[in-house]
Amino acid sequence: MDTGLVSGAVPWADLTIAATQALIALALLFLTVQSRSIQLRVQRATKVQEWGARCIAALADVEQLYLLPPPPDATAIARREDELRRRLAALIDEGRTFFGNVDVDSFGTEKPEARRGFRPKILDPLVAAHRTVTRIPPTAWPNEAQGSRLESWRRYFVWLLQTEVSPEWLRKMEGRGGDPGDSISEHSRPPPEIA
Repeated sequence: MDTGLVSGAVPWADLTIAATQALIALALLFLTVQSRSIQLRVQRATKVQEWGARCIAALADVEQLYLLPPPPDATAIARREDELRRRLAALIDEGRTFFGNVDVDSFGTEKPEARRGFRPKILDPLVAAHRTVTRIPPTAWPNEAQGSRLESWRRYFVWLLQTEVSPEWLRKMEGRGGDPGDSISEHSRPPPEIA
C-alpha cells in the first residue's frame, strides 16, 4: 500500500513542478516584453532628443539671421537663406516620422493617408521659421521684431520637446501604455504669433 501512495503522489508533485516552471517562464516572458517595450521607448526618446537638438540649432540660426546685419554680398545672403530653408524643410519632414498628424479621421479624408489631419504642434515652430525665411526679404535685416518672434517660437519648441522626452513623459507612457507623441497633442498652451 505504501508503494501506491508514493506512486500516486509523484504525478501530482511533477504536475506542481511543471506548473510552477510554466508560471516562472510566463513571468520571465512578460518581464522581457516589458523591458523591450521600455527600451524601444527610451531609444525613440533619444532619437527625438537628437532631432530636437538639430531643430534648436536651426531655429537659433534663423533667429540670428534676422538680428544681425546682412552680409554685403547678395549671393552669400541667397546661399544662407537657401541653406536654412533646406535644413528646416528636412527637419520638418524628419519630425513627421516621429509625430503623426492629429485628427486624421476628421480632416482631409480626401487626401492621401500621410497628408490627412493636422500637423502636430511640435512642428509649428519649424514651419513658422521656414515661412519667415521664405517670406521676409534680406533687405528687411536686421529685423528685431522678427528676431523676437522667432525667439518665441524657438522657446515654444524647446518647451514642447521637453514635454515629449522628459523623464515624466517616459513614466507617463509606461504607466498608461500610451503611444509616443500623445503628450504633444494634449497641450493647450497657445503658440506665439506666426510672422
